[in-house]
Amino acid sequence: MNQRLIYSKKENAALVNPMGNDQQLWEAFRLGNQRALAIMYQHHFFKLYNYGLKITPDAGLVKDCIQDLFIHIWKSRKNLTVATSIKYYLFKALRRKIITELKKNKVLRTDNEFQNFVFELPYEEKLIQSQIAVEQKEKLLECLNKLPKRQKEALFLRYYENMTSEEVSAIMSLSIDSTYVLFSKALHYLRKNTRRITAFGLPILFLFK
Repeated sequence: MNQRLIYSKKENAALVNPMGNDQQLWEAFRLGNQRALAIMYQHHFFKLYNYGLKITPDAGLVKDCIQDLFIHIWKSRKNLTVATSIKYYLFKALRRKIITELKKNKVLRTDNEFQNFVFELPYEEKLIQSQIAVEQKEKLLECLNKLPKRQKEALFLRYYENMTSEEVSAIMSLSIDSTYVLFSKALHYLRKNTRRITAFGLPILFLFK
């Protein structure tokens, strides 16, 4: 296999998914289809990179982990079970890989010790309609970033990345009940501390769109 996984814009433009849903794409990948691997990489790299940077600010380490992850799954593809959600599978594997590397480098002692998890204001033009809207959203983000890191990660996976609660619990190595507790505490705090802001018509979950 050619281990060059970074594709040019021209190459990326040609990588569409003719294989249907995730299960069909994953099965093609497991059968040795390098185009399926390229499609998976193209579709998920930037989301994986963004998530990785929330675990560690070391961009080089994150990129290396993503690269190593795709090389690893290619080499071991025949032994991998079929993924119903490729993104879920990759997020879980990347989190585990980054934390393993951080422990190896003695940056972390425990799985959930990272402190870098920060929400940011999206700058898509459609979201910046007025200065008032931006200011209100920044206040909401300020409240959001005061949450404990595990609550922030749970909300990020659930609402930014549209993971199911079950997927969030598996990625974070938590029980489903513990995951629901994280959601409940986080949303209760946000509702309690953003009432004045949401009165202007910006609901809490507008942050996650």
